[in-house]
Amino acid sequence: MSWMDKLSALGGVIAKPFEILADYCKEPIRNWEHERNETAKSNAHQLEKEFELAKISAESDARIRERQADTDLAIKRETEIEKISIELDEWIKDQEVARFERLTESIIKYRQQFVELNINATNAIGLMQLELRSRAHDLIVEKVKKYKALQDDALLEAAHDFTRIEKDFVDNPAAKKILMAAVEKKLSTVIDGATNLMGELQVDLRSLNESISSLANSGEKFINNHLQQFHSRQIGSIEHLTVKPTDLLIE
Repeated sequence: MSWMDKLSALGGVIAKPFEILADYCKEPIRNWEHERNETAKSNAHQLEKEFELAKISAESDARIRERQADTDLAIKRETEIEKISIELDEWIKDQEVARFERLTESIIKYRQQFVELNINATNAIGLMQLELRSRAHDLIVEKVKKYKALQDDALLEAAHDFTRIEKDFVDNPAAKKILMAAVEKKLSTVIDGATNLMGELQVDLRSLNESISSLANSGEKFINNHLQQFHSRQIGSIEHLTVKPTDLLIE
């Protein structure tokens, strides 16, 4: 396998967990939008009251199907994750890669972070309502897109460098070793970037949930405070309108 094919395959494995995470956010939204659209079409000719009742019933059924879709998606995700774990293990054991100690260490760290991301990030997403999932999806896609552009350029450059070094320094093993180590360092940096991005996304997703929770708590306090103020004003008004016995005395 050429360096181009090898590093292209590595890039695909590194990027796959992010794609799975984005799909996990988006898939229930797609299902819900589809169900909502189908409901609107099927009920278009009903009377308004019947339409509303049918829509509520259909949306309830849709939510049940949404939960089932979540379960199916979780199974699909776990299958994909297991596949990625196996592929990463194969990369770690690959003889061509094994001779690059620093690169191997970066792949091992990435694998560890990948397992942590699967547990923590998917749990955070599982707690989200549809609207928040949409925001999480957009966040993941935006950050991964920026990283992926850097990754693809770096892997392409590394593949060209490895190929050129092996071709031009066949008779100079010392220089070849030094140059290959320099390219390995660049590759390790790329994979470390993916590892750091995973950690960053976990923090972002947790912050999204916490911000919504904080907002909900603030809203609840706001309502309670206003209810208390309203209650106090009502009591004051009643006391003001109450007729006291002395008010009935005729001077």
